[in-house]
Amino acid sequence: MDGIEGIGKTYAMLDLAKRLTLGEPMPFSGEKHDMANVLFLSVEDSPEYILKPRFEKMKGDCSRLAILRGHFDFSDKGFADLEQTIDAHYIKFVLIDPLFSFTGRADINNTSDVRPITDRLNNIAARHGIAIVGIRHINKSRGFGDPRNAGAHSVAWLQGCRSGLIVGHDVEDKSKRGIAQHKLNIAAESNTVFGFEIDAEGVFNWTGESDPSISEMLAHKSNESNEDRSVMADVIRFVKEQLANGGKFKSDLDNEARGEGISPASLNRAKARLGIKPRKIGLQGWFWELPEDDQDVH
Repeated sequence: MDGIEGIGKTYAMLDLAKRLTLGEPMPFSGEKHDMANVLFLSVEDSPEYILKPRFEKMKGDCSRLAILRGHFDFSDKGFADLEQTIDAHYIKFVLIDPLFSFTGRADINNTSDVRPITDRLNNIAARHGIAIVGIRHINKSRGFGDPRNAGAHSVAWLQGCRSGLIVGHDVEDKSKRGIAQHKLNIAAESNTVFGFEIDAEGVFNWTGESDPSISEMLAHKSNESNEDRSVMADVIRFVKEQLANGGKFKSDLDNEARGEGISPASLNRAKARLGIKPRKIGLQGWFWELPEDDQDVH
């Protein structure tokens, strides 16, 4: 799982872990499952002051939570200790957060060092029938725009995984966050972005399907030049013209925009500037229309 620092990656995984310990359905799924034990690999000196209270606040069952501390790393001894802990506590879900705190002497930018680690983790997951999730930060120099390049250090970390998740926020409203799957080796991939929020009290809630695409979540720029503003003015004008007669489905708008050389990320920024609130209409997708006070703009 990749995402910028502080966006809520750990919160999202804690929510899934909580559901496992309680036997609750996963988000947006009504399918129940057996209660399961979870394992966190933590670098905190005192997880009972941060990790456990957060898990308790989310109503997780701490009796089913194990924490592996000490000088663990991805060495032969470390992997042996991990498997011993999985066996001893009947673990079904392992969270490694952050991933690069446990890589030891491995060169995390070198494929020949990375692949043995991901292969060992894959083998452990398969042998025990469990899920193992590692959390990375976004690579700020090349991560924005393409989820395949988003995570820090070597792309081999992603290549060695069965599944890749990305966490991002709306290009205009950072409080609107989402999680999506951009890689999946064992089933069909989905472009769905599932929204979530974390309020001022630290309460985590899923908010349903979100409109931005995965690449759009990564397209945010903190500073906008005069040229950027000029281009955005043109995009806003284009969107107003396209929606002036009653609105359009996003897929149709994308096709029109493509012909004008307008990217989906620019469309999404224009949507936020105009205050457009998309509606999902069955299987037809997202429908965009101008707010009432903009309906007469041509």
